[in-house]
Amino acid sequence: MKGKAWVARTAAIVVAGMIMLGLQPSPLYPSKEVVAAPSSGARGYVFGIFPYLPPLTLDRVFAPIIASLETGLAKPVHLRSTTSFTGFVEELGSGNYDLIFAHPFFYILAADHYGYVPLVRLVTPLSAVFLARHDDAADSMTALKGRVLALPPELSAVSEVAQRELAAAGLTPGVEIQLRHHQSKSSCLHALAVGVADACALPSFVLKQLPPDQMAALKVIHETKPIPNVVIAAHPRLSEAERAQLTRTILAWPETAEGRQILADAGWEGFVAADDRDYDELRQWGPAPVMNRRQSAVE
Repeated sequence: MKGKAWVARTAAIVVAGMIMLGLQPSPLYPSKEVVAAPSSGARGYVFGIFPYLPPLTLDRVFAPIIASLETGLAKPVHLRSTTSFTGFVEELGSGNYDLIFAHPFFYILAADHYGYVPLVRLVTPLSAVFLARHDDAADSMTALKGRVLALPPELSAVSEVAQRELAAAGLTPGVEIQLRHHQSKSSCLHALAVGVADACALPSFVLKQLPPDQMAALKVIHETKPIPNVVIAAHPRLSEAERAQLTRTILAWPETAEGRQILADAGWEGFVAADDRDYDELRQWGPAPVMNRRQSAVE
């Protein structure tokens, strides 16, 4: 099944987390089916955002987006997110989201197992950069052998991309290199700054957001091949007409002052129409070694 390897790893991590919390795991990943949920007609639409930003920042960035979508659909749109990546996956599996804003691997999960239909994706591709302190002798990813790499949360796209890159270079986590996952991009950078980590892998767009003095203290020692970026997708219970209207609304943002402000505030260059086939190459990726070990432990 397409995306089976990544979905299995994700399921293992979520179940492990639930066990640690003393919760009863539920079947999060059935075969592809449409999860039953109330019609989006009277109640409006629930827009699920994967938690890539702090809650207050996410609310600020997405408030005008919600307003634009409500105008386009002439119905309420309700913003929803979670405090963790695993929580987002659980909500996705429950069928609570009519719309999702999700990184590429979460999109593959949503499309292949719950039938979500892609609407638009960010035009700018996603890549990960490996950062080291400017005064560090490391000048390449392979120079990190025997050292510590800080990463965002384990279910983040950058974490997946970085681990695949390490595996391709023969750097086995726990053997040739130690990985330390952090709750946010800022905590990942902090670990690098205080010397808890020797390098930090983050999405390349972060470089534009860092203040000059902080950027001057860092250097890029490796950048991964770009892949298709974040997707806005719709649950299959939305009609074709609803999906088309949403797509038109989002693609029209560059044509209005309000839309251009939405893109500027979010730090996005814009969107293009998405095709499910854009993500076929990612579906073929094999599991990163660290994920294999975690899955084996759960099984």
